[in-house]
Amino acid sequence: MKIYILIHIALFISLSAFFTQNTAAQSGIVVDAVAAVVNGEVITLSEVMMATALKEREIRQTLAGEAAIREIKKVRAEALEELIDRKLIVQEFNKKGLTLPERYVRERIESLIREEFGGDRAAFIKTLKAQGFTLKRFEQMETDKLIVQAMRSQFAGGSFVASPAKVQEYYNRNIEKFSSEPQVKLRMITLVKNDSEGVNSRKVAEEIHAKIKSGTDFARMAQMYSEDSNSESGGDWGWIDKNTLNPQLTNIAFQLKPGELSGVIEAREAYYIMLAEAQRGGGRKPLSQVRKEVEQRVIAEQRQAAFKEWTATLRKKAYIKVK
Repeated sequence: MKIYILIHIALFISLSAFFTQNTAAQSGIVVDAVAAVVNGEVITLSEVMMATALKEREIRQTLAGEAAIREIKKVRAEALEELIDRKLIVQEFNKKGLTLPERYVRERIESLIREEFGGDRAAFIKTLKAQGFTLKRFEQMETDKLIVQAMRSQFAGGSFVASPAKVQEYYNRNIEKFSSEPQVKLRMITLVKNDSEGVNSRKVAEEIHAKIKSGTDFARMAQMYSEDSNSESGGDWGWIDKNTLNPQLTNIAFQLKPGELSGVIEAREAYYIMLAEAQRGGGRKPLSQVRKEVEQRVIAEQRQAAFKEWTATLRKKAYIKVK
């Protein structure tokens, strides 16, 4: 099953653990809660968790303890604000007496069933039911999303102008977006820490490092000793960017000059030795080369600002209570 359907139903992976009391958990009953009230309409905590389910999973995979808790609170707060805006937009849509053709929602769901379930509608309904959803609720969620898209499209036109001054300002403010990504062509030896049976992993790593430094071929030593998936290729990781390795190894790899050998690097579970073979990228693209892209971004930014200003006026007229 692909990501799209998970965005809608993945929260139930952790929903019961979050919402249930001991007695409710024993009986299998999920207890929801009110996150906010918008002009008398409720946004539930389950809706918030639905919006953040995938992000929360990523957070728990990369952070722990207080850091994870802080980040999860942050993404939930942001999601609640977005859901409040969505509720206000749908209410405004209905207030204006606008309607959304039913076929739009029907076509969207049929497309989902075709792409995610191979056209098996029964499997789709079964999946929804297993996760605690009704088809009607799912259709309403999709309807609300389409309404928001329709209302947002009102701001797609308009007299937005990307003046030379605005283009230059945006380019200066977002220069990192117009720079080629730095990369390092890297070879690496990995030695998993294992000091059992009288083996001193640190000492082995230092001996390998000394041999390489004295002229022994790095690739040959990697084939003999490295304990990662690239050992057979002589420790060749190819061209890596700053998202390939963990922060500790990334910082060291990108500080190495072409042809430079690192020292023995100690991490939590292993020792590493790196060889930077070459570097590329990191250069700034001139404005003349990316002007069209910058102009499009400037106009998109103006549209977004106009949309936010409109939702802000809706908030001022609304009764909103966050629990």
